[in-house]
Parts: sequence; structure tokens; C-alpha cells
Amino acid sequence: MRTIGEDFSQDIKVNRFKLDEENEISGELRNTWGERHADILTEVDKLDSAVDLIKAKKTLFYTNNPIDNIKPTVENVKAMVIVDPEVQDAQDKYIQACAKKYVLDEVMKDLDHRKSGVDNLVELYTRKYYDTKQTGGDYAADEMNDSLNRRSE
Repeated sequence: MRTIGEDFSQDIKVNRFKLDEENEISGELRNTWGERHADILTEVDKLDSAVDLIKAKKTLFYTNNPIDNIKPTVENVKAMVIVDPEVQDAQDKYIQACAKKYVLDEVMKDLDHRKSGVDNLVELYTRKYYDTKQTGGDYAADEMNDSLNRRSE
């Protein structure tokens, strides 16, 4: 049995001989991976806000509490904020969350492509492209031409 959401490389695969099942699980795949995508988008937003908040607090701190006789000019305060370990830690967490977001952005695009692929396979199936009684890949085109020719008569 297929377990959805554990391994995307397996989730993205389509079995052209079970199109009914593939169509049924498309919604579940989109829901499972979509929830993960939404979660990471929320996390990225929270971490972005956290970075801004920490930078603001550190800017106020270094402006009001000069360190080692360093004059609290705008440039000096910016430099102290940038090298502050708390700011760097928050930025690292934000960057890691953005990396996950970028991956899940692509996963969502891949799921759209998967759905299009299933739709295309269904279309090929309905046009008897995979019909074992016929030989050659031009059967579907011949069938379509015959259908169009009959309409014009």
C-alpha cells in the first residue's frame, strides 16, 4: 500500500495503468504537501518578524549602552547588531526555513505537473493510444483524423 507524504519521489510517480487510483490520490497529495507548504510559509513569516524584532531591540540596546568606549554612531550600531550572536542565530533559523520553503514551492509546482500528466494520460487512454489491438503510435492520430473526416462528410 502506498503511504502518502513520506517520500515525495514516490508520491510524484504516476502508474499509467491505474489512472483511476492516481486521480483519486491527487487531492490527498495536494492536501498533504500543501499543509506542509502552508506551515513553512507561516514559519518563515514568524522568523522574519523575529529577526526584525531582535534587530530593533539590539539597535536600541547598542545605541543606549555604548560598548568599550565605541561611539554609538549609526554605522557602529549597525555593525554591532550584525555581529550580535542572537541576531546571527535568528537569521540562520530564517535562512533554514527559507530553504525549506523553496523546496516546498517546487514540490507544489511538481504536483501541478503531476496532475497535468495524469490528465494527459487519461486523454491518451480515451483516444486508445495504449490500445493493444493496434500497432504503432499513430493510432490515436489516425482515430482523430477519421473522426474529423466523418464530421465533414
